[in-house]
Amino acid sequence: MNISDYARSRTTTNTIVTPSAVSMYIRRNPEIFNGHISKSKNGKETFLDDEAIKQLDKKYYIPEPIQVYDIDPICERKLKEAEQTIQTLSENIKKLQAAYDLLLAENHENQLKLADANKYKELQEIHTTLLKEKNNDLTEAKKNITLLYNMLETEKTTTQEIKLNNELLKKDLAYAQQHIATTEQTLNKKEDEIATLLTRIEQAENEANSFIKSWFGFWRKKT
Repeated sequence: MNISDYARSRTTTNTIVTPSAVSMYIRRNPEIFNGHISKSKNGKETFLDDEAIKQLDKKYYIPEPIQVYDIDPICERKLKEAEQTIQTLSENIKKLQAAYDLLLAENHENQLKLADANKYKELQEIHTTLLKEKNNDLTEAKKNITLLYNMLETEKTTTQEIKLNNELLKKDLAYAQQHIATTEQTLNKKEDEIATLLTRIEQAENEANSFIKSWFGFWRKKT
């Protein structure tokens, strides 16, 4: 795969990856890509092997959507919001990364121009000022990228916690249903025992009444 094809494969509707940005990243990291890139016969195209593509994927990655299975509406809504937030953060990170690459390229060009114009003091001062401004922009871009990465990790953690809580709720519900069923069985058994006991009490009362009637009849005959 050449650099142009790779850049097209990592370009989305919200993020554009240019061949020049990929080439600049490769030139800035020779320790990673040496031995993993090659030139065409005419020298106009640069080809990437599998290792080079693997290393570039770490920088120009495309996040996969979160899969949601069998969850309640509240958790589903929260997961969708987290997924949207992660997507937005990922897009912002790519935009900042592209701006960061552009600033580095401009910074490099300014340094070359400054080296060729050392004899012109006024021009040197102007370029020095521009370089300071660009370096400040680079520092700010790095801070923003770090912040967005942290926010992305937080959203991922929140999504995992929501899934875990949903599983725990399912287990608690199953336990409660089982407990209710067991309690109902126990109550039914107790009701049967009470009914049996009431029947015995009624029989005992009838027997006692019969005995009392018989005794009174016997006593009257004697008197």
